[in-house]
Amino acid sequence: MLKDIHDGLIGGHFTGNTNVHKVMRVIYYWPTLFKGAHVSAQKCLVCQRCVGRDHRLAAPFLPISVEEPFQQCGLDAIGEIFPHSSKQLQYILTATYYFAWWTEAVPLRQVNDQEVI
Repeated sequence: MLKDIHDGLIGGHFTGNTNVHKVMRVIYYWPTLFKGAHVSAQKCLVCQRCVGRDHRLAAPFLPISVEEPFQQCGLDAIGEIFPHSSKQLQYILTATYYFAWWTEAVPLRQVNDQEVI
């Protein structure tokens, strides 16, 4: 159970204490729970490679101010999306008109100049 909570599908490579609280949240407990959770987190190779990394705060969001029409528009491609759609579309092209906050999304097979145009 500890292995699944730590690095399984529902895991996120959290520390021992976080894993213990996740186990106890679903009303499980055993006498060596705390020790086992800490040991399994310390033996995880992914956690060992990432330990000591700089945890920087995300930059604050800044509002986009647009005073007149057509002053600013945005175009962005999202993908590659798995699984592909039934028509083998694997990207999404989004266009945003910031004056009215109007957004359009178009599915694409490939992202190249011909498809975007």
